[in-house]
Amino acid sequence: MNYTFSKASHQLQHLNRYLPGAVVVLLSVYLLHFAAELTWRLMPAPSEQTMPTPIADPVSKTPSGSKVDLRKLQALKLFGERSACGATTCGTGRA
Repeated sequence: MNYTFSKASHQLQHLNRYLPGAVVVLLSVYLLHFAAELTWRLMPAPSEQTMPTPIADPVSKTPSGSKVDLRKLQALKLFGERSACGATTCGTGRA
């Protein structure tokens, strides 16, 4: 009888080491879930009138099979000119 009580006591001490942390994690997850549910219940759902209408149609109006000419866009040189030397060594004299 003393052996089983000692074994049970040892198991409870081992369980007592990890149980409070596990309870805190589970309660935290539950409270976060409850707060999220409460937030969605308190916030009113958007009505159809408050939904924004699209300004422009995102679908391209070009006929199928037509090609886009990128030369005009490349001529703008939006990112500078391409040169033969690297960007870190060009004109600085440093490596």
